[in-house]
Amino acid sequence: MAYGPCCFASKAGQLAGNHFLTIQDGLDRLADVCRSVLWDGNKPITFRAP
Repeated sequence: MAYGPCCFASKAGQLAGNHFLTIQDGLDRLADVCRSVLWDGNKPITFRAP
């Protein structure tokens, strides 16, 4: 998950990135979750329609 200013790129060049969700709950934990993914690797995630 990218958050804040970011640029998607690969060895082949720049990649397009699209907004596909808005986080509304648990924003106080977002930085901790992102830091954990960076240092510990991927996490299970579930998406539910409202």
